[in-house]
Amino acid sequence: MTSRDPKDPLLLYVSASPSAVRAALVVERLVEGHLKQLPIYFVSEALSNSKLFYSELEKIAYAVVMASRKLRCYFEGHRTIVVTIQPIRDLFHNREASARISKWAVELSEFYIDFKRRTAIKSQVLVDFIAGWTNPTF
Repeated sequence: MTSRDPKDPLLLYVSASPSAVRAALVVERLVEGHLKQLPIYFVSEALSNSKLFYSELEKIAYAVVMASRKLRCYFEGHRTIVVTIQPIRDLFHNREASARISKWAVELSEFYIDFKRRTAIKSQVLVDFIAGWTNPTF
C-alpha cells in the first residue's frame, strides 16, 4: 500500500466478464515529476446464480457496488472517481431503473463517487489483463 494525502481522489477501474467482476483502486501521484497511477487494492468476485444473467452494464455497476462494500474504509474517507466507458452515471440516476439498480444507487449515495469517461487505458489494463487470464471454465 502507499501513503495517501486525504485530498487525493482515488480512481476505481472496473471490469466484467461473463462469470466475474473486478475492480482496481488506484491513486494518482506526482512521482519524479511525472503523474503516475499507483495501485492500492484489487478486488474481484465470481458471479453465481442470477448474477450470471446480468447485462454487461449491470455487471459493471455491480462491480462498483462490490468494490464499495469490500473497500468501504477507502470510499468513506476519499472522493472516488469511477473511470469507465460505460454510462454508469446515467444508469444510477435513471428514475425508471429496476429495483436492484435503485437499491444500489441508494447504497452508493452515502459515498462521494463521481463517474468519469475513460479516455486513456492506464490502470484499466490491470483489471482487463486479470479478467482475461482468470475466467473459470465450467
